[in-house]
Amino acid sequence: MKMSGCTLIFFQRVSRAEVRASKISQRNLHSGHRSSGFTLVEAILALTISVIAGSAIVLGLSSSLQTTQVAEDETVALGMAKQMMDEIASMRYAEAGEGPYQTTLGPEVGEVSPSGRAQFDDIDDFDGLSNQPPTDYWGIPLGFDDGEGGTRHSELTAPANRFTNWRREVDVYYANPTSFDTPLSGSTTSDYRVVVVRVLRTDLDGSEHELARMQRVFTHAASSGWRYGQGHADATQHARVSLERMMRTVREAYATADHPGCAVLYTEVGSWRFPDTLIVWAPEGEPQNPDGPPLANECVMFCPDPADPSQLVEIRAPSDTQAVPLEELNNPSWQSAIEAYKTAVSNEKVVLTDLLRTSQNDIGTAPRGAIRFERELRPSNSEWTAYQDPMVSLDWDELSWPQDLYGSNCGTRNVWIRVEMQLMPGQESITADPSGQQAVTFFDSASLSYSVEK
Repeated sequence: MKMSGCTLIFFQRVSRAEVRASKISQRNLHSGHRSSGFTLVEAILALTISVIAGSAIVLGLSSSLQTTQVAEDETVALGMAKQMMDEIASMRYAEAGEGPYQTTLGPEVGEVSPSGRAQFDDIDDFDGLSNQPPTDYWGIPLGFDDGEGGTRHSELTAPANRFTNWRREVDVYYANPTSFDTPLSGSTTSDYRVVVVRVLRTDLDGSEHELARMQRVFTHAASSGWRYGQGHADATQHARVSLERMMRTVREAYATADHPGCAVLYTEVGSWRFPDTLIVWAPEGEPQNPDGPPLANECVMFCPDPADPSQLVEIRAPSDTQAVPLEELNNPSWQSAIEAYKTAVSNEKVVLTDLLRTSQNDIGTAPRGAIRFERELRPSNSEWTAYQDPMVSLDWDELSWPQDLYGSNCGTRNVWIRVEMQLMPGQESITADPSGQQAVTFFDSASLSYSVEK
């Protein structure tokens, strides 16, 4: 078909969505808008935020690592300090025989050794101790020692150089009793010693960092308390035994009207009287003279030993047969004989106690043992003498009969011996601290009753 002068028009079906998209595209094109990425400013800002956040994370991680390391080091150091403190606590409080008040603290001559502290034997030996790196008892670095003075297998040692810059040191000082943190100056001493153990680390910049510090107060009260208790127990036992022996001898004594079984002998120095000797008529069987006086070998004497007045002794003279008039022994004529009796080498001597306190009186005589005897008679010697004297009108029933125990033909006479003695609480305590000891005073008594005829 021939068509001339005509234009052919073709139609195509288009969806509504496509029409809308086309319109939007045309509007954008005419308005000049186009899609774009991040600007330079935005990129720099984002980078800055990232750097700051990363730094915070790294700083936090570093701080955490440092805190962990410090905690580790302090835990290790505390263990080192505890080991040293327990080692010190296992030692004596003071050098044997020196007492607890040494004015100079530190190891004695012969206790210092380049190989370690194996010769240390008391607390003050550790004063001034400083080891870098910390070492064991024998001077072997910790972490390398085998506990017997040698080194352990290399596979089981601590990391090399782990403690090279660590130092463990000890200070010991006498403390003020009212403030243990205050050391006493000079040669001043007290009952308290403070031990300070420190573990330090030297950092790369040369500064020192204290990783651990332990402080403990030691007192000799514990050991002194033990000695005190033991000393007092010893003194008590000595007192019981010696007093019982003396008083039993009194209770079993033989007596007559004119020789009342016991006598207390005394010496006088200036205006002072020292009744420190007791003599008892104590025959082993029937006396040689039943009416008296007793013989020397029938008597027992209790007194301080003249050679050592801290000893209370019992003396017998088995071969001495001279008569001993008990009521005349305090006369001056008998004093030299009594002293000879006490020191005669042929006599038998038994030590009852060696804890007797000694004291020197104020006029410079020899020390005396602190023991006293006293005797009371009922009826007294003066009453008995007066009753027997026809020139004195003292009737039988006027005599001082104990408990009125008398009759028309006989009466009961009583001899009462009382004793006081002072014992020191233990020889060791006396040697260690003579000025601080207090004697213990013991008392006892015994009575002897026997019949006398009118």
